Amino acid sequence: MIVSLIYIVCIRFDIGPRSLHYYITRSTPLPFEEIGGIKLGTILDEAAPIHGQTQIKDETDSFVYYEYDSGVEVAALKSTKEIVRIRIEGQDNQTTGKGIALGAGLREVKKRYGKNYYKRSEQGADIIGYIDKRKKTTLEFWLYENKVTLIRYDVKTMN
Repeated sequence: MIVSLIYIVCIRFDIGPRSLHYYITRSTPLPFEEIGGIKLGTILDEAAPIHGQTQIKDETDSFVYYEYDSGVEVAALKSTKEIVRIRIEGQDNQTTGKGIALGAGLREVKKRYGKNYYKRSEQGADIIGYIDKRKKTTLEFWLYENKVTLIRYDVKTMN
């Protein structure tokens, strides 16, 4: 019964898996979160002195996706160039605000960020995510064999 009700609500209000987790997971304050020194809300050009020039990777009606010379990928609003997503993967050596880098273990992530996380799967990866409901942001760690292979930090409105 409860599962059916949740399913109906999700369909009716177009709530996807990430959005549903947003409502049922306890908030984790992420007041100083960043990846590689870039914070959400930073204007695209402000990160250039540290990360180098950008190349456009993709574009939608609302966002432009860029990759800095350093390998950090970001999405920025077309209208303001405000960064709304930060993403690292592969051999990138950047870290989160609490020092988690690619290759870190699941246990270390939980130790630094706490127990209020959600789990989901996408593209064959296990994912744990932390939500700061006050800031309306999510921080996700994509895992393979319990090691971080991708880190994504974005505003709630990104899908």
